[in-house]
Amino acid sequence: MVRLGTSLLGEGKQAAEEGMLGELAKENSHLQTWISYLSVIGVCSPMIGLLGTVTGMIRAFATLGSSGIGDPSSLSSAIGEVLTATASGLFIAIPAFMAFYFLRNRATAAIHHVQDVISSLFRKMPYEAMTGVQIGDEVIFAALPNWVQVQVPG
Repeated sequence: MVRLGTSLLGEGKQAAEEGMLGELAKENSHLQTWISYLSVIGVCSPMIGLLGTVTGMIRAFATLGSSGIGDPSSLSSAIGEVLTATASGLFIAIPAFMAFYFLRNRATAAIHHVQDVISSLFRKMPYEAMTGVQIGDEVIFAALPNWVQVQVPG
């Protein structure tokens, strides 16, 4: 951000600030993309656990239908499968959501901190004195290079 802001100093305050805000938004988007995968894991794992719960309940009722209430061991194993599937989904989802919210809040705080530091660095920048100056290796194709002298008719 600082490199981009410095390279745009010659373009004026508005161009430098817009360039830095654009760069900040790009970095924030990159961070949030990776963090959002934790949210997907947190949402999908209970659904996978629910799928196991439903299949276990189907097995439990099939056992109950075929052998009746007289065989509690096979019924209890099917119920154990149901509870294991539910617990597994929650065991994965709860830490994933906790990590998601923790990292999302940390990333947001870091972005705000970077924005504050950059604002304080560029707050009293003499933009007017630097008009037309090109700093850094950013090539600006839409402008004349600094070494070209414009011939004024007259």
